[in-house]
Amino acid sequence: LVGSEMCIRDRVEERADEIARNSGKKKTITPAYRESRDAALISIMTGCGLRRDEARNISLKDIAKSDDGWLILIHGKGNKERRLGIPEWVIPVLEHWLNLRGDEPGALFVGVNHRFAGDSLVMTKDYLGEISPASDSMIYRAIKRHFGGGEIDVAPHDLRRAFATMMLEDGTPLRVVSKQLGHSNIATTCLLYTSPSPRDLSTS
Repeated sequence: LVGSEMCIRDRVEERADEIARNSGKKKTITPAYRESRDAALISIMTGCGLRRDEARNISLKDIAKSDDGWLILIHGKGNKERRLGIPEWVIPVLEHWLNLRGDEPGALFVGVNHRFAGDSLVMTKDYLGEISPASDSMIYRAIKRHFGGGEIDVAPHDLRRAFATMMLEDGTPLRVVSKQLGHSNIATTCLLYTSPSPRDLSTS
């Protein structure tokens, strides 16, 4: 893998493992909810190669569990849907967040604030009474916190690039990677992910 992609993947998996190891500890303060949500969000973006808006718009009902593994329904560009398998290493940290979030219908990744009802998080709802998704700015802040407050300069699309690079380096056919990323044209995948990124060129 390209150095930056390897660093991103290692950091994401490291934090996912840490959350999973601490899953049995009782935490009721806001940072614990936020930490679990951030880890699940970033793990699923990296593990499934999601766009920022795709991750933001995941609903609880889009997650399906089975004996063969977990699946997620993604609502992509142009109202196109694709169903993806959730990598095994992502499942423990996602499950930890689901246990904290609860089973109320609505967005999977929600805003976390300082309002509580006992030990339960109070989440913002829309006019239909469904839990509202977290904002785009929240995703940027989550990534910044996750990678050391700016110690590593990472943007949402870098997580998607890390996924694509990993798949291609592992020998996954380009057409499979393209389908996983939700590209309508394999040429887009080829253009974006089989050549150096601007960041790679600027640091070479």
